[in-house]
Amino acid sequence: MEDFLSLTDAERRNAYYAFCRRARPDDWEKFNKEFSRSSSDPEFEALKFDHDESGIRKMVERMMQENAGNASFFNEIPRDDRMDLYEFRDPDSGNWQAFKKTYTGKSLHSPNAFRGGVEKTVEAVAAVVRKCQYDKFMKDEARTLDAVIESHFGGGSTFGGRFGNQTCLARGTAFLIGENLLLTAKHNLYQGNEQIPKDDFVYVFDYFLLEREKQSPPKEAVSAYKGVIIGVGGGINDDWALVHLTEPLPRAGGQPHPTREPLKINRKNQHPGLRLGCYSVGFSMGLPMKLSLVGHCTSKLLQNKFSVNLDLFHGNSGSPVLNIWNNCLIGLFVAGFPDLVEKGEKKIGLRQYSYLDIAKNRGGEHCLLIGSFWDDILQCLDREGHSRLLDKTKFQE
Repeated sequence: MEDFLSLTDAERRNAYYAFCRRARPDDWEKFNKEFSRSSSDPEFEALKFDHDESGIRKMVERMMQENAGNASFFNEIPRDDRMDLYEFRDPDSGNWQAFKKTYTGKSLHSPNAFRGGVEKTVEAVAAVVRKCQYDKFMKDEARTLDAVIESHFGGGSTFGGRFGNQTCLARGTAFLIGENLLLTAKHNLYQGNEQIPKDDFVYVFDYFLLEREKQSPPKEAVSAYKGVIIGVGGGINDDWALVHLTEPLPRAGGQPHPTREPLKINRKNQHPGLRLGCYSVGFSMGLPMKLSLVGHCTSKLLQNKFSVNLDLFHGNSGSPVLNIWNNCLIGLFVAGFPDLVEKGEKKIGLRQYSYLDIAKNRGGEHCLLIGSFWDDILQCLDREGHSRLLDKTKFQE
């Protein structure tokens, strides 16, 4: 059995670093009590783990051993940090306050500037939705996540995860990289090797919750568009697709369609640095938009892929992954490990990873490096006569 004592020094640093970046107030309260540290001490020095052999690393090591028992990481599971948009927008919400007190939150030079950048990302992100499911949503017939899971696993199955009472709509996620130009994961638009007809999809913006008491976004708040696929990745690891939005569907109540800006893009074909802080926005489990703000790049995979330890799930496929420090797009989320597991007696829960998994670089969420296929996007747009769609796009210098 693998345990804490079997880890190499480099693997321990991976686990320590992840723990400090993700730790929330009650984690640190326990930490401070254990080691008689001042609760007002904000300097946990996560970034210095590579060089600090005797300081905080030793204390985090001891804390993890105490928590997990028998020096094992198996019971040390990182928190699920997803939050709804209404929580993010409320400066007094528990989740936003908890995020601000994580080492990640404390490291931000300007929390207000970060919030503004995330809001721009939110405006640019759309749910990839089958038209039949959208029609049900407009008729108040969309199913909740609890109902979807019970249907999938059989009658009597119960879901023990979060957000079970919220409606399930999205098949995947997409986002604007140009004027009326979406980027998404290719597999969102395919069934096996067969492309699903374009008329079977709509692309829905503003599918997020505005109030805690609601299970589903108000119909009059969302904007839906039809689109056509104008390009897809050709290789086995090129899981991307371009969609040109062609026609807005009428909004409920006759509301006007808001204007939106594409994301700012890092088009360099260069892997992000390990431990670069990042965040993502998308429709995990098909639910109304969720924000995942605590994570970092954990490893380089293939020439065109890297992994992150953000809380991403089925439905996040096609989500943007952005540099938390400058709000530039660096990756396209395309794959992860199975999200749901049966835990006996028809109880269904989320698959969870421990700090041991992080230490060993197991699991993680796989992302395509935007710069690795940017030239392919340019060639595709030029071939289709759509190069002008990038006229308003901004790029990291």
